[in-house]
Amino acid sequence: MSNDNDQVFPSFDAKELEIRTLDLMLKKGVRYGYIYAHRKTERIVTETNWKLLDDEAKAEWTSACDEWIAMSKRDKKAWRRALEIEIAEHQAKTATKH
Repeated sequence: MSNDNDQVFPSFDAKELEIRTLDLMLKKGVRYGYIYAHRKTERIVTETNWKLLDDEAKAEWTSACDEWIAMSKRDKKAWRRALEIEIAEHQAKTATKH
């Protein structure tokens, strides 16, 4: 039997972590194509950890990056705007809880 006291992160909220990660990526100037690939693959890929990925994970990441490159300027702009709105709405919602 376990309870909240047994958990490493008892109040862990995966959505909150994702929003904070996205917000930080934007603030640090991570290119939108990499943020897009992160959302598609649920990975944060760096030059350092690239060599640790298996071939399937590398192919998935590369495919997501290729999707971004192939996307029209209009679709990229819409995706970026939707991302910014998602972050802002989540931050506003969590700010009212505190």
